Amino acid sequence: MAVGAGIAVIGFLLAVGLQRLQTEPRSLWSRAGTLIVLAAGASSAVLLWGGITSFIDISRLAFDHPPPGTLVDVGGYHMHVLVEGDAGDGPTVIWIPGGHGQGLALYHLHAAIRDETRSILFDRPGTGWSDPG
Repeated sequence: MAVGAGIAVIGFLLAVGLQRLQTEPRSLWSRAGTLIVLAAGASSAVLLWGGITSFIDISRLAFDHPPPGTLVDVGGYHMHVLVEGDAGDGPTVIWIPGGHGQGLALYHLHAAIRDETRSILFDRPGTGWSDPG
């Protein structure tokens, strides 16, 4: 829907600019206005093209790299959680990433102990594969 509206606005700006070029400009201000309208239409087209290609690239990356764990519903949001190993009688280790880092930043630690105990690694909201919260 937004792409269609963007294309309509770009088409309108370019049509107005081209129509103004066909008529005889009478003053410097009229010429400047025509150039501004054409520049706005052209830059809008470039920005729209960049947005569309970025969306396609991000969608392709998300498809090529699914989350290694599961997405758990937490109050209507999906949180990525990777649980591996068997705790047996031992403790369960929960890795909490600091700052705004994703859980996979601690994957090397998780992988080192998952054969010895239960290890839980998660992505904070808005990082990794978790939804923004």
